[in-house]
Amino acid sequence: MREHMIATIRRGLLTISALACGVSVTACSPHRVTGKVVEGPVSQMLIVNPDDPRFDLPGIEGTQLTLRMDPQRPNRKVLAKVASGAEGEIDIPVDYLGAGWFEYDMGLTARHAGYQRADGFFKLPTTDKRVLIMLTPGRDIGQLDDDDPLDQVDQYWKK
Repeated sequence: MREHMIATIRRGLLTISALACGVSVTACSPHRVTGKVVEGPVSQMLIVNPDDPRFDLPGIEGTQLTLRMDPQRPNRKVLAKVASGAEGEIDIPVDYLGAGWFEYDMGLTARHAGYQRADGFFKLPTTDKRVLIMLTPGRDIGQLDDDDPLDQVDQYWKK
């Protein structure tokens, strides 16, 4: 009887230890937003499945991406600024408490010289979804980067 009780306690402790290790490993690794930037008929962002055939299109290298949390609020926070890779692939780390576990409102801006900018507002995608960014050739006539206070001052004085 005593041996059975000790074995049960050991199994319980091992289970708790394994869960604690799993939580500590996943809590330290940031959630990632992945996808691709391609040329398209309209500048837009879509949340799609990884097997979407548009991922086979040629990518656009060097697209500047800015990921913001709570994009509609005045106190929005820039979580990451990255550029797309050589094949247009994007991999944005979201190092924010609870990312991947909780739903957060995100804003993503994509800019590249010679293309119209794309803006997307969405819930942080889960690991089984990808962001497909399509940029159409043309001039970027969007807003200035609202994270730079000097751009805001210049815009005010030019009115």
